Amino acid sequence: MARTGGRSHIMCVPPEITDTDMILSELVDRYEKALGNESE
Repeated sequence: MARTGGRSHIMCVPPEITDTDMILSELVDRYEKALGNESE
């Protein structure tokens, strides 16, 4: 994305499973859940 100046970032309406924001959101959710399980 750095090479294209952000032009390679694509979002669709309605969202598709391959959208980068969907992937990032899922990674953050999993990371937060992993941190939550660690403290128990």
